[in-house]
Amino acid sequence: PEPMAEIHSDTAIKYGVADGDTIAVETKRGQIKIKVRTTEDLAPGVIGIPHGWAQANANVLTELEPRDPVTGYTEFKALLCRVRKLE
Repeated sequence: PEPMAEIHSDTAIKYGVADGDTIAVETKRGQIKIKVRTTEDLAPGVIGIPHGWAQANANVLTELEPRDPVTGYTEFKALLCRVRKLE
């Protein structure tokens, strides 16, 4: 088994990727490489990254600061990212 990023099929078309393609997911903190699995279970424009994989460590994308002003929680569940297809 290997980690797979889930994205809506419309989002996959937008970025020119298909099932099994490798993408880079980038935030202001870091980048991971991960393969794609398309799905209709997520909203368009959303990417689901699993946690717990050493070779595609989702924690690389998150930050401890800034914290949400209301809850004080860090950005562990939702954050902006850039997606690009890798060759």
